[in-house]
Amino acid sequence: MAINCGNCGGVHSTAAEVRACYAEHPRAGSSTEEDRGDPGPGAPFLEPATPSPPAATTASSGPISAGPDRLARSLVVDADAAVPEPWSQAPRIVVDDDVLTDPAATVSRLAELYRDRRRFVVEVRADPRAMPGEVCHLEPWRLEPGFEFALDRLNHLVWSNSVDRTSGSDRWHLLERCLELGCRRAPDPESGDIVMPDGTTAWLDGGPLDLRVVGSGGEDTTADLDLRPVSGVVHALSVEGGRPSLLETDPPGAELAPDQLAAVAHPTAAARIIAPAGSGKTRVLTERARYLIDGVNLPTPPVHLIAFNKRAQLEMRERLIEIPELRVRTINSLALAIVRGTHPFRGPAGVTGDVKVVEEWEARRVLSGLVKVRRRANVDPLAPWLEALSAVRLGLRSPSDVEDDIGDVEGLEATLRQYREVLRRRNLVDFDEQIYRAIEILLTDPPAREAARRSCRLLLVDEFQDLTPAHMLLVRLLSSPGYGVFGVGDDDQTIYGFTGATPRWLTRFSHWIPGADSHALEVNYRCPKPVVTAAANLLSYNSERVEKVIRPRPDAPADPDSLRTLTVEHPVAGTLAAVRELLDRGTRPRDIVILTRVNSLLVPIGVGLAEAGVPSTAAAGPEFLQRSGVRAALAWIRLARGGRHFSPEDIEMAARRPSRAISPRVVGWMGENHSIRALHGLADRLSGRDSEKVRSFVADLELLTHRFHRGHTAHQLLLALRNEVGMDASVDALDRSRTRQDRSSHGDDLIALTETARLQPRDTDFEPWLAEHLDRPPDPAGVHLATVHRVKGREWDHVIVHGASLGQFPHRLATDGQEERRIFHVAITRARRSLQIVGSEEEPSPYLEQIRSPRPPGSAPPPEPAARAVNRAAAPVPDRSAAEETTAAIGTPLGEALREWRRNRARRDGIPAFRVFSDRTLAEIVRRRPTDLLSLGRCHGIGPAKLEQFGDEVLAVVTATVDTEGGG
Repeated sequence: MAINCGNCGGVHSTAAEVRACYAEHPRAGSSTEEDRGDPGPGAPFLEPATPSPPAATTASSGPISAGPDRLARSLVVDADAAVPEPWSQAPRIVVDDDVLTDPAATVSRLAELYRDRRRFVVEVRADPRAMPGEVCHLEPWRLEPGFEFALDRLNHLVWSNSVDRTSGSDRWHLLERCLELGCRRAPDPESGDIVMPDGTTAWLDGGPLDLRVVGSGGEDTTADLDLRPVSGVVHALSVEGGRPSLLETDPPGAELAPDQLAAVAHPTAAARIIAPAGSGKTRVLTERARYLIDGVNLPTPPVHLIAFNKRAQLEMRERLIEIPELRVRTINSLALAIVRGTHPFRGPAGVTGDVKVVEEWEARRVLSGLVKVRRRANVDPLAPWLEALSAVRLGLRSPSDVEDDIGDVEGLEATLRQYREVLRRRNLVDFDEQIYRAIEILLTDPPAREAARRSCRLLLVDEFQDLTPAHMLLVRLLSSPGYGVFGVGDDDQTIYGFTGATPRWLTRFSHWIPGADSHALEVNYRCPKPVVTAAANLLSYNSERVEKVIRPRPDAPADPDSLRTLTVEHPVAGTLAAVRELLDRGTRPRDIVILTRVNSLLVPIGVGLAEAGVPSTAAAGPEFLQRSGVRAALAWIRLARGGRHFSPEDIEMAARRPSRAISPRVVGWMGENHSIRALHGLADRLSGRDSEKVRSFVADLELLTHRFHRGHTAHQLLLALRNEVGMDASVDALDRSRTRQDRSSHGDDLIALTETARLQPRDTDFEPWLAEHLDRPPDPAGVHLATVHRVKGREWDHVIVHGASLGQFPHRLATDGQEERRIFHVAITRARRSLQIVGSEEEPSPYLEQIRSPRPPGSAPPPEPAARAVNRAAAPVPDRSAAEETTAAIGTPLGEALREWRRNRARRDGIPAFRVFSDRTLAEIVRRRPTDLLSLGRCHGIGPAKLEQFGDEVLAVVTATVDTEGGG
């Protein structure tokens, strides 16, 4: 095992080499306490697992008692030393150079003994305290979320609850610190370790926090020991906090249900709390914090609450207002405090001045100086780069994998390095960089790491399932080596998979947080009984979850009408009727929420409510009309009703959607012909495939024009455009190149536009009518319109889930069927009094059946959705180097044609040629010879943005060159 040296910053192969490095260069790459400055008033002491050997202190006089068995105090001795009672029969663990080089097995054994409160003896043949603090200079994205500093943990396990007999006399850092704080040695070592300033005799406990030691929280399982509770125990946490105080056993003061009480009063530091929807997780978190401080009598410095977002943080802070010194932060504000070195944290060496947090627009400005892209109307060329930077820094994914996945971010690793360097030089961090840089500090700066850990010995983490991989790594670095993490969450509400969140944080909690126990909250205090039953039935069809009991509260409404499912011909009309029924019963609009899978499907709902005179919050603004699929569809509608003079812009836009692979030159000529007759004339003047493509376009335009003159509505014209002209199939190819389903797709936009057109009054012009509705300001007192992802953690009296149809629940582009089911579960469990689910009678969601009854025992879960047809793996190449193959491919006639097109396009856009496509991408196009957008989107380096921007032009070049090669 390679050892990261905290002294020189390099890597050594053995522990002996690390010690030699420290002996030869004792100050290399490190700073003294004086160099770094005092950590601040009242800062607690460092544990023995310090970056350098601890300074000698005066040994406490006389032998140190082994203490009661319940405290499981251990012993550290020299090689081959005799061991007295009560340690003579304890397991004896040898720590030598081999262990320091590869400590994994020894750490595992010691951790088991430490957790189970069993004495052990450590025979030291190589002192781990003599090793400089570990560092890791790898980029965090190269690490797994489960990374830990193994020697840090070894030191902790060896010394934290052990008497040191290696120097010829007994030493114990915990006892010596108490003497520094004004305590004195107990005169009778069999009655206690110290006498506190108030005269109380007490035992010291350096083991894991365990209230069963003092008679609270249930029985221990180690039947071979004296299990009598120990009176008068001072735990290391209070000593480290600078205020030695007795552990207390006062029960939680709040009125809690039995399952909540069991969680709040859990006797050890580490626990997984499974908290289903409506079970009171925020109350459990805040009462746990209050219990640790008021009931257990721990100091506040080591306790830290991590809230999911700012709203949750403010709620927790309000509930704990009587403990103002308790730290309640979001994970980003915690990371920022580490980066800034805000007390009690310690900033990294060499960093001066306050670190400024930049908004997204400022981050874009930095990025635009590194990535030269052409600015185009209604296109966000930096969006793929921002998504990619987040995937690396929060998802801990390799830049090459992200590059292959997103496709529009060639050279990502170099760009990431440059972007971060600009931020660092200017003393800036963006939202994700707060987390990423905090991780770097903890990895590379042992004193800063230890200062941070002192403030996070007991971490209470909200919405544990929603952590990203970087968040998990940060939590583990902060909570190590003790891992006192109280994680609260619900694996069944993991709906942010696109960020790296996963139910595995909870299903494998003890893997991430060693030694943790588990509690489950079982009562949904929010929803009516039929809704709770429906949710439990639905979740039974998922296999990757923690099995749990979910019960309604005893007085929950049991009216069958509190849950209604409606499958109707026109779901928008069904949803609007459901709202009207609630309003007619006296319900206030603000007590109703309408939830959809994606944002665009709220457009027809918002328009329909406005037409009916019902106020609502804004679903989408005028920007909806600027989405590319909507703009193309509206261009077709304008052409169909445009008479004798067509707009060049409309012609050019319609010519690209559906995709016909028409060359830019021909599209330009088409825009110069302002009528169907003129377009026919252009087709006559062209030859070959160019002529065929123009005639195909004209035929589709004639179809829609004829329908318009026969009196077809905008709704009917849009249906013809999607199904007969082929717009749905064309945008589907674009949609399937996307990597995440947390926002509306082109197909969703067309569905929303079509459904909205159905609501158009006969005597109005569709586009101005729609624009007027989208320009209306939101009414905060109106019906709330939102996607499911935006309302997690919130609740309303009346919930209407709209669009419970195949293609939305689950979404047609989804590849994780279990997450889609969880999204539907989150939607239905927002309801306090009633839930209505509206879907299509032609294609209802399969979830409408699954909520009716649980999965039969022993039956297989439903199959996962088929993977989207996007595979950017390289096309097969001959057995030669990649560089040789690329050179050969771009030297072919098609490669030369593509390079010529790239030169012209780059010149026109004012960007470097490689920002259009790299040689590697051109070579792959040559090998694949794509014939449509779907196959083009499989090529390396072509993601959604570039597919939409360049796709038709590339296909036109491929088609023209292949025709020439074939003599056509």
